[in-house]
Amino acid sequence: MIRALRPQSVVEVGAYCGFLTAWCARALEDNEQGGKVYVIDNFSLNSDPQTISNTLAALELANRVHIIEGNSRLVSWPSCELAIIDGDHSYEGCKADWERAIGSGAKCVVFHDTFSWWGPHKLISELRSVPGVDILEYPFDEGLVVAFIRDYVKPEPRYTESQYPKGHV
Repeated sequence: MIRALRPQSVVEVGAYCGFLTAWCARALEDNEQGGKVYVIDNFSLNSDPQTISNTLAALELANRVHIIEGNSRLVSWPSCELAIIDGDHSYEGCKADWERAIGSGAKCVVFHDTFSWWGPHKLISELRSVPGVDILEYPFDEGLVVAFIRDYVKPEPRYTESQYPKGHV
């Protein structure tokens, strides 16, 4: 996603040990356009910011990542084009992270654990009916959803059933 969308700023909520953080930073590096990954985590799952920092330093990617320690509902979010939400899995936590991401400018929001946790699952069910939000769901691992926020009006089909009643020509 990062290599295709080429964002300058990615916010990752819930980094655990930083494996995805490293992949995101590498993708920004590969894009050769600068950019930064902002990790927001309260480090409550037996991980700590130093583990992530050490991993990133070993991979020579530390300059691409800024770690913000704290609760994603309480800390200041940087502007971003892409957000990855895998932190607080309650409905309220996911919804708050979604609102913070959109408020920070994200046009693409990735959710993890959308099959296995009730919070992301419930939020995604609601987002399916929100105009201007396109949902791409992939049944991978514990569930992965990519929500694209459209800033354009979706056009009507150019080729209609009345023109081509038997399908494509």
